[in-house]
Amino acid sequence: MDCEKYRKRSKQIKIRLCEEEYKKIQDHAEASGKNVNSLLRETYFRRTIDLNIVHGDELKKINWGITRIGHNIHQIVRALNSGGAFDLKDLGKSLAEISVMQEMIANKLWRS
Repeated sequence: MDCEKYRKRSKQIKIRLCEEEYKKIQDHAEASGKNVNSLLRETYFRRTIDLNIVHGDELKKINWGITRIGHNIHQIVRALNSGGAFDLKDLGKSLAEISVMQEMIANKLWRS
């Protein structure tokens, strides 16, 4: 756009946001190293910008789920190595949990 080249930005748009919307935009701008104006322009005009922000509480939840799945798989492998029996439903359940966690991670990483 010519605006970029010649820095011709004389028009303003004013919007009203609730506190939650305002905080989300501020957090994204801070995390991306951009100011709010640049963030909104780049996001709207589909320029590449990294908004893949995952907050600490979300990471803790994901980590807890992955740890639990790891323990389940470990128990299955231990049973197999010792010649013991295990229920195939346990393996299916673990695989289903892995699928859910993968979807959760993808949703957290790619939301904007």
